[in-house]
Amino acid sequence: MTSSQAELRSAGYYISSLRVCTLTTTREVNRKPLRTYEPTRGCGRATSHDLTVGVLRYEIDNARLFLEIQKEFNSFDNYIWRYVNNKPLIHQPNTSFRATSPESDSLSKDLKKRGFKFLGSTIMYAHMQAMGLVNDHIVECFRYKELV
Repeated sequence: MTSSQAELRSAGYYISSLRVCTLTTTREVNRKPLRTYEPTRGCGRATSHDLTVGVLRYEIDNARLFLEIQKEFNSFDNYIWRYVNNKPLIHQPNTSFRATSPESDSLSKDLKKRGFKFLGSTIMYAHMQAMGLVNDHIVECFRYKELV
């Protein structure tokens, strides 16, 4: 997981549970520790006493759980791509766009069972979109053809 992926995930937590003003005021505070985010160093080994302003306890706990998944599946990619049968899902939005899918529901449920916090189906669906596991671009979008 790169620092930008960690920032995206962290922003997802805030967006799903807090107001926009909180997101904008805490974004830069959270960016500093996430710039060097590496689950095998820093957050992955941190204790609750190592918390700095803006780094939340559940992020440290989730980092530890992330390392467990990496160990079990040899990489987080091997773990997450199982939910889409190792190829991107291509959804054709009609009149409304989806916020979840059966795959994000299953992924979220498994992560929660493993002890992860604040990773509901909507957050996981957004993560799947951002990482290329799901293509929700409309056919007319220039990116649609590039991704199929």
